[in-house]
Amino acid sequence: MKNLNILLQMKKPKKINEIKAAHIPVHNNKKILLVEDDEISIELIKKFLENNYRLDFCRDGKTAILKAKENLYSLILMDIKLEGKLEGLETTKRIREIESYKNIPIVVLNAFAMKGDEKKILSGACTQYISKPFDKQTLISTIITAL
Repeated sequence: MKNLNILLQMKKPKKINEIKAAHIPVHNNKKILLVEDDEISIELIKKFLENNYRLDFCRDGKTAILKAKENLYSLILMDIKLEGKLEGLETTKRIREIESYKNIPIVVLNAFAMKGDEKKILSGACTQYISKPFDKQTLISTIITAL
């Protein structure tokens, strides 16, 4: 937890453009699935979203597909580089095959942003794209736009 506090302090924007808690719409009825295998990223995103959304998470593509079949999420946050056999884009394609997920927003979280990645990812059944590292404002704005 000490590492998370250090990371949170490092991520503070230098400008006063942070979203204030009072300005973030509370969507406690919106359930988000986070598919992420990095523990620090999981904790950071949980911290960013804890007061505004119901968050469920898993660390691999196979579990993400099972969770999607068992629950109806309002949005999915999908890491591209996942441990295991299924990476993020393949997991996204398989989730899109589930009837109730044809139009559910799937936002990609990508730490390996290269020129052209965004176009490739968005053509692969993903709704939106966020390049890591990102701040709370970017994540919340993207979620609000997607929903």
